[in-house]
Amino acid sequence: MNYNNALIYLEGLGNFGIKPGLQRMHNLLQEMGDPHKKLRYIHVTGTNGKGSTIAFINSILTEAGYRVGVYTSPHLNTWNERIKLNNNYITDEEFARLVFFVKDAVDKMIEKGYEHPTVFEIITAIAFQFFSENCCDIVLLEVGLGGEFDATNVIDAAEVSIITKISMDHSEYLGRTIEDIARTKSGILKKGTTLVLYPQDGHSENIIIEKATKNQCKVIIPDFAQIKINKMSIKGTSYRYSCYEEFNISLLGEHQIFNSIVALHACIALDQQGIFRINLNHIKQGLMKAHWSGRIEVLNDKPYIIMDGAHNEDGVFSLVKALKAYFPNKNINFIFGVLKDKDYLKMTQYILPIAKFVSTVSPLSDRSLSAAMLADIIHKQNFDNVKNFENLKEALHWNLSQSEEDAIICIMGSLYVVGEAKQLYQKGDYNATELV
Repeated sequence: MNYNNALIYLEGLGNFGIKPGLQRMHNLLQEMGDPHKKLRYIHVTGTNGKGSTIAFINSILTEAGYRVGVYTSPHLNTWNERIKLNNNYITDEEFARLVFFVKDAVDKMIEKGYEHPTVFEIITAIAFQFFSENCCDIVLLEVGLGGEFDATNVIDAAEVSIITKISMDHSEYLGRTIEDIARTKSGILKKGTTLVLYPQDGHSENIIIEKATKNQCKVIIPDFAQIKINKMSIKGTSYRYSCYEEFNISLLGEHQIFNSIVALHACIALDQQGIFRINLNHIKQGLMKAHWSGRIEVLNDKPYIIMDGAHNEDGVFSLVKALKAYFPNKNINFIFGVLKDKDYLKMTQYILPIAKFVSTVSPLSDRSLSAAMLADIIHKQNFDNVKNFENLKEALHWNLSQSEEDAIICIMGSLYVVGEAKQLYQKGDYNATELV
């Protein structure tokens, strides 16, 4: 029952795939004694910005002295990254123990004739058990896919629900239109909860508000027009919002200002409920200290090496907007890998106007678009400065060998690529000459 055996067990569950629905999860948790019923939650769904918003809230609540559990997905390198308590990942020993604790419950389910849970459902059950055993004051719970039929939606209620920015992604599961996706994601709303809603485009906002009204939810929609940016650079951002004094954040990109304001409203709503006490200093310090790996993360500055898990159209749009703001009139060397079920053509159309060179790689996934095919797609757009590589390490070495100190290299696309990029550096060492 060691960690390696736990990983072997989880990796062997791949054939159970993605299966929307909550009955398997209810059956599994019942076998475990319903650990999820002993906890309080902030439940977060959306397309982009979920992880960053959770990172801001986690940092604020930790500053306020609470025991904060965080459940997010996917991970960059290890399964442990999905489950945190006060900024510490679950240990290998605890993870392995809980994998086999849940496995025993799964085996009992199967003996009773119930359907086998998916790997995501098992990991979610592990998280609930871990947070329950550790007496978390609150759990920040990120939806894995969609909302209504996601495994996390087995919870009875949330103190605050959050819907971040919605855009097209996973349409094969969530619907072919933004409106369909909005309906699915609004399925997390429980009667009487407070909803903090990122301002949405088009009819999708009305769909969510209608669902919230039906469930007697209090709805808070931040007014981004009240933002005044004081300073924005590759080192961080300072801004004012509404009647509040200056806030500082280190997460990069204008979109992170918006995410931090959603987090601000969520924490204020939590405080107003009277159970948690969060003051302005907790918010200021928490926003400033928040970190979220793989989102416009600077690994090196001479030359600049930046990585970002912009894996869909909206994410790439935000990344390109940030790069143009931080490096005006500069062309970027992109290292780009993407999954074949994404809108990779639109993604390339965003990056090519600011690209000096594009190196294509294949993410380490059976869903990956081949580096050769991606290079061909880019070449057909009358862009000749493109080359496909066998792997990310080769692409990065080649780019470093060709780059001056003032160059900008951006590793982007699939989170598989970003995770691999993290592994190319020694932990905590972002020197470009010291690749592992």
